[in-house]
Amino acid sequence: MSSVDVVVVGAGMAGLTAAHQLRRAGLAVTVLEAEPVVGGRARSYTDGPFTLSVAAETLGRHGYPRTSELVRATGLAGRAAPLDGPLCGLWRDGRLHPRFGHPTGTLRCQGLSLAARAALARMGAGWVRQLRHYRVDTPEDSPAGDQTVAEHARPFGEEVLEYFLEPLVEAGFGWLPETGAAAPFIAVALLNRGIYRWTSFPQGVGELPRALAAGLDVRLERPVERVEQTPAGVEVALAGGSSVTAGCCLLAVPAPAALAVHPGMPADERPFLEASTFTPALRVNYLLDRPLPVDRRLFAALLPRRERLGISAAIFGGNIAAGRSPQGRSIISLFASSPPEPELLAAGDGKVAAELAARAAPCFPWLEGAVAKAVVHRLGHGVPTGSPEALRQRRAFAARPHRPVDYAGDWTLLVPSVEAAVRSGMTAATRLLRWHTRTRTLSTTPKAT
Repeated sequence: MSSVDVVVVGAGMAGLTAAHQLRRAGLAVTVLEAEPVVGGRARSYTDGPFTLSVAAETLGRHGYPRTSELVRATGLAGRAAPLDGPLCGLWRDGRLHPRFGHPTGTLRCQGLSLAARAALARMGAGWVRQLRHYRVDTPEDSPAGDQTVAEHARPFGEEVLEYFLEPLVEAGFGWLPETGAAAPFIAVALLNRGIYRWTSFPQGVGELPRALAAGLDVRLERPVERVEQTPAGVEVALAGGSSVTAGCCLLAVPAPAALAVHPGMPADERPFLEASTFTPALRVNYLLDRPLPVDRRLFAALLPRRERLGISAAIFGGNIAAGRSPQGRSIISLFASSPPEPELLAAGDGKVAAELAARAAPCFPWLEGAVAKAVVHRLGHGVPTGSPEALRQRRAFAARPHRPVDYAGDWTLLVPSVEAAVRSGMTAATRLLRWHTRTRTLSTTPKAT
């Protein structure tokens, strides 16, 4: 590991995608991961007979074209199974309204008044008319400008914001509508052709990063302390005093982590990374000793802030794919409202699990007494906030020249999703390949005498 063509720091979806592309192009690539497992926020794992997720649960059936390429390349296409049925429910006025976000649900009710449904239809029609201007790869060029989700929703009324957009962006993106930019959210919704067509794997989304890592040189539990450009390329210093030299390096880590390990980054990169802040996330997976008393076609419930529950969503993991939980048992996952209270993040696992279960009691009274085990996941870099300031800085960042140190992660596209991570990894791989080709050409070109 003393010298390679490319060092990739981070074995999440962005880093593994880039490493896969670079390896296929014939480069010697080493991936360094601080954790003992691969996958990052796309990781899934087993706990006895249960299959659980850290964050990502599903892939879009229509809005994930680059991810679909990887699924086919890794031989997983036959394992992907679509989720059918109502899919999501919205909690309002003491009950769960099914078919949230589904066209038939929007037309019938889904918990919204007739006036709100009409306003929602107008908003969606406006998005569709401007479809070609909303692109996930260039959100800074959209008609929404640097509006927040809340600002964009204002003409359509409070109910559309509080009982449609707000629960959707908080549960799906971990955002607050007052701080998240509308443009990337709208682009993702349009690319997915809605918010109700999803798919997953029997052992969770984590099957994909594990399949990618199987064909790569991945070194686990290798935290990186510093990345520095040198005349010969890049030096990557690891904890413990060892180092790796490479022709180039990809930082496939959250922007705050990239800022910490690469203090010498060029001045034209820093404003975007500094604006690319993250919000913590808190999730508890509850392993139950009995079946879920909910419709088997329902895989999620969204819980608006207006209902004052202190949780943003519930995921019914056993309903996503057969085999996620054993016969007669089930899984429910609860997400704290974003951002979680600092004292809750700092509390012990038992207190966190008890607190979120108590908050969910109005919706799921059957949860009390049914929990056999609770597994808590705290993510310090939970989700990129997708702020208007990051949106404003992104154009200059995207236009930066090719350099030996580059970046990847869903934060570069401002949205927390597997597709954004995959796209960023592919973009970074292309940039580093061009840098590698250029430097190799320069080093082999005879100098004039």
